[in-house]
Amino acid sequence: MRRAVLLPSLLLLHACAAEMTGDQPFEGDDPWKTDTVREAASAAGRWSPSGSTSGTVRYDGSPAWSGTSGCSGTFTPGARQLGEHLVANFAASRFEGYSCRQNTANRSQTSMHGTGRAIDVFIPLAGGSADNDLGDPVANWLAANATEIGVQLIIWDQTIWNGSRSGTKDRAYGGPHPHHDHLHVELNEDGAARLTPWFEGGGTSPPPGDDPGTDPGTDPGTDPGGDAGEPPPPSDPDGPATSSALCTNACRWASDGECDDGGEGAVYAVCTLGTDCADCGARVTGGGS
Repeated sequence: MRRAVLLPSLLLLHACAAEMTGDQPFEGDDPWKTDTVREAASAAGRWSPSGSTSGTVRYDGSPAWSGTSGCSGTFTPGARQLGEHLVANFAASRFEGYSCRQNTANRSQTSMHGTGRAIDVFIPLAGGSADNDLGDPVANWLAANATEIGVQLIIWDQTIWNGSRSGTKDRAYGGPHPHHDHLHVELNEDGAARLTPWFEGGGTSPPPGDDPGTDPGTDPGTDPGGDAGEPPPPSDPDGPATSSALCTNACRWASDGECDDGGEGAVYAVCTLGTDCADCGARVTGGGS
C-alpha cells in the first residue's frame, strides 16, 4: 500500500529530471519512505544562497549501474577531506553517505553516493526544522568556493544548487526529502581526485572573514526522517582503526520486513546505521566519519 500511494511521486520526479536535459541537476536519490518528513522543513523558507559563483563548474554524472564492481568502495580522497573539513570548521555534527547502490530515481544509473563523490553533511535540527543559522553558512561557503573546490551540486533546505548552470544556479527542490537536516554535496571528478586549487592549496581552512560557528556536539542521527547513508567500511585503510557492533531497533520502520538503515543490503537509507537490527542484523562501524 505504501509504495502504491507513492507511485505518482516517482513519476513526477522522472518528469522533472527529463525537463532538465543538459542541466544534470537532479540526483533524485532519496528513498520514498522519507516523503513523510517534508512537513518538517524550515518554517523560514528554503535556503537562498548569498553571493554567487563566478563561472560554472563542470558536472560529471554517475556511470551506468553495473553492480558493486562499479562502485568506489569508499569515499574518494576529495570527498573525505572536504567532509572532514566541514565538520572541523563549521557547525556540522558529522558526514556520511557512501552507499553502493542504484539511483532510486533512475535505477539504470549508479547512485552518486556509490561513486564516492557525494557526502551528506548533517546539521543539528532546531525544533524539528532546518537550522539555517548553522546550515546556511556551510552551504554558502560551498557555493561561493565551488569553482576552487570542484563542488558541482548542493541540496540544502528545499533548494538545489547546480554549479553547471549559467546565471542563477539555485532552484526550489521538490524531492521527497527536504534536506532540512543535512546537506547533500557532490564533487566533480577533479574535486574528488583533489586536483582543484582548494585541495592543491592545502584545503585546511575557510576563507578569511568566514565565521565557521561552533560544533554543538549533538547528533541528529536519532531523527527518524534522516538519510543516514553509510559510513566508510571498517576495512577501509584510511578509516578508523577500531570497530564496534550496532544493533538497536530505534528506527521508525524497524521490524517491517525491510532493512532501512542504509547499510549493505539495505532497501532504504532512512534510518541511522544499526538502528533497524530486526531487519538488517547487527552492523559493524568504525565509529568515525
